[in-house]
Amino acid sequence: MYITLMTSLFIGANLDFFILLIPLFKKHGFKNTIIGYVFGVIGMYLISATMGQFIQILLPMWVIGILGLVPIWYGIRGGDEEAKNTKLTMSIFTVAIVYLTSCSADNLALYVPVLSTLSINQSVIYGLYFIVLAIMTGILAHRISNIRVVTVIFDKFGDIITRIIYIGIGLFVIIESGLLNKILNLLF
Repeated sequence: MYITLMTSLFIGANLDFFILLIPLFKKHGFKNTIIGYVFGVIGMYLISATMGQFIQILLPMWVIGILGLVPIWYGIRGGDEEAKNTKLTMSIFTVAIVYLTSCSADNLALYVPVLSTLSINQSVIYGLYFIVLAIMTGILAHRISNIRVVTVIFDKFGDIITRIIYIGIGLFVIIESGLLNKILNLLF
């Protein structure tokens, strides 16, 4: 169950940057772009996992479910266009910084609620999994960067796909945390 959730979380949080990776590879090459992207993903994951573990210490699990409303809200309101409009100067460091700055609000809003439901061991394992997904995503973006129809499809439907994934992640957090059961017990 968690592997599907974590894969969906990664895809939903990185779909907008996937679209940005396609022109980055064309302009700045594979090596610098992929390494910078992986460093950005690692940084975002570490920040989110730390925040998630801290929240677990402070709050009962069902209260963490309220954080599930954040990705649902992002899914309803739509993705941030800032990532698509950022002017870029590239190197490994700047790709990582571009990732962290262009995706930070959305990714934190998605990652923290989910990562706050994981143990420290699970956080480490899924952190490594995210690195693998980042490398695979980078390779995929590089391979399809020359296929025009793929770029057109992502430009046309990428936002809708991202919204659906965000809402699904939010619902998972609400259910997994026990918030839904707590509300139902209070009502009935």
